[in-house]
Amino acid sequence: MKLRNLINIKKYKNYHKFKSIKTFKQWQQDNPEGTFDQYYVYRVTEKLKIRDGDHPTLTLASTIKNDETSGESIFRFLIEHGLKSHHRVVDYGCGSLRVGRHLIPFLEPRSYYGLDVTDTFYSAGLVQIDSQIVAKRQPQLDLVDGNLVDQLQEDPPDYIFSVGVLIHIPPEELSDFISKITLLMSDKTAFILGTQIAKETDSTIHRNEVTWFHNKEQIESILAENNLIATDIKSGRELEEAKGVRVFWKIVKQLQLEEQPIN
Repeated sequence: MKLRNLINIKKYKNYHKFKSIKTFKQWQQDNPEGTFDQYYVYRVTEKLKIRDGDHPTLTLASTIKNDETSGESIFRFLIEHGLKSHHRVVDYGCGSLRVGRHLIPFLEPRSYYGLDVTDTFYSAGLVQIDSQIVAKRQPQLDLVDGNLVDQLQEDPPDYIFSVGVLIHIPPEELSDFISKITLLMSDKTAFILGTQIAKETDSTIHRNEVTWFHNKEQIESILAENNLIATDIKSGRELEEAKGVRVFWKIVKQLQLEEQPIN
């Protein structure tokens, strides 16, 4: 049988496997107390299994290799916008460490903090990094609701970045997402947010079961509620078919004006 036919057969079989992945509503029927974060982990893990096999670490490893160039470009982008090796950095939604694998050897020991909704992804990414580098740099990895978050609230980092994460946050959870990051910030912390937003500033595009292009007005309103100011530092190409546009914002806390003494 020709190779092209074999590939088409595989795609056909995988298509039906993908169709077997439950929607959020279907998943909730089996997990009535489950959160969207938990559903997202279920969905991504199932997709990875279908694509490459049944072992989560191996499937994630192949994805990491494909993401290396993208991770490096984000790393370079952070350096262009002020990141130094002595800074302490939070990778919020670190996933399989596609950016972290570049940051960890660059930063001083115990200065990289990777947070995600599951340890499955970053554990798989960690084994792809040279063990000597890991031992020397001691990256700090934890869940977004783990003990590491308490430490960061007491001693905020210099930088927080979150790229490609916001599009997987439902509109009704945007405020909670931004609020949690705000708790990790001091008035000296710079927060780099990279995402895709809807071209129409007052609309939200629901792309698929786990992806949204949020509207700019809603995001700006939530930032203002958290006393944050955003500056557009990079507007990317428009996504014609998706009705979205790539953006990068640098976000800082708005300094409170000190009360002036009454004369």
